[in-house]
Amino acid sequence: MKNLKIFFGACIIAMVLFTGCGQTSSKQKELELKERELALKEKEFALKVKEISETDSLVKKATQVPNNQTSNIKESTEVKLIINPQKMDNEGFGQITFLKNDKMLFCFVQKTQKGKIVINGTKYILTNCSNGENSYKLSGSEVIISANNLKDEGSGDCFHFNCPKVTITLNGVSTTISNVKIQDCLSFSL
Repeated sequence: MKNLKIFFGACIIAMVLFTGCGQTSSKQKELELKERELALKEKEFALKVKEISETDSLVKKATQVPNNQTSNIKESTEVKLIINPQKMDNEGFGQITFLKNDKMLFCFVQKTQKGKIVINGTKYILTNCSNGENSYKLSGSEVIISANNLKDEGSGDCFHFNCPKVTITLNGVSTTISNVKIQDCLSFSL
């Protein structure tokens, strides 16, 4: 009987220990799950902080771009000026014609005090023309044209010049055309 009591006592102790271990095991699992959740939340928080700091550094870098670099960016996005050749007018005397490869780029008629140029497909009216000893300057409401350092190529019914460089400016944007032929047929009144 004594052995039986010892046996039952041992069984009871084993049951208590076994049951207690089961409870400890489930509590331990609960703690491990909570620790994992906490670790995941800490990682998410760290990623958000990293995103914010990267965004801040990008904003700082963008604001620290030197002015000359931003102006280079602007220049590269500007539209190039393309001078479209026109059909030759046969005005004859009193017309100043600017030619490249035998195609009329633009002209000015002294009698009407009007000229025209087509830039990027849009027609612009020239209303002023002046010439110096070896230069021409034409302009309209949005266009300025300068032809300097003319080289005389002879005359007949008209004066002929070669201009090494003609500068055309439209609303502050400029382009240059090299080796432009100029034909100036003066007005004659009889």
